[in-house]
Amino acid sequence: SKHGGDPADSLRWGGRPSRPSQDRIAELHRGTVDGKPGTAMGRYRSHSPGELASLLAHIAALPVLEGTTRASWRPGRGDPARGRERFARTCAGCHGPAGIGGEAPRIGAPAFLAQVGDAYLAGTAMRGHPGTAMPSFGMASLGFPLLDPDEVLDVTAYLRSLPAARK
Repeated sequence: SKHGGDPADSLRWGGRPSRPSQDRIAELHRGTVDGKPGTAMGRYRSHSPGELASLLAHIAALPVLEGTTRASWRPGRGDPARGRERFARTCAGCHGPAGIGGEAPRIGAPAFLAQVGDAYLAGTAMRGHPGTAMPSFGMASLGFPLLDPDEVLDVTAYLRSLPAARK
């Protein structure tokens, strides 16, 4: 099934959700709080235990579609030239030219780029960073443009193309 477990745990007659087992909720909780190394599933530790329990109970009760497998997202390849243009219009105002020199974190710094993967860069751009000024470019908002995944991959490719990133 898509997120582990037996489909029978999630379905009852006619595809109506059933109540998930406590073991199933515990399994989902561990995966959500700790993330899944080697995948795009990051850690989500900023939610209260009650919020996580409610969310995970809902997820565990969703029907499982036959023939699905564990999700695994691997970033495609972006275009650094298009990424440079998008970065200048969308990111440089906070992060500074080439990702160094603004008020926001130095995402173009070699030390930073050496510690993060492309999935982290792209995922942070799409989801934002709660509790900071970093918006979610994967959602429509009044103050920031909505970027599609290809545009985010372009910006990621641009950051990886910087001379400082290749050291």
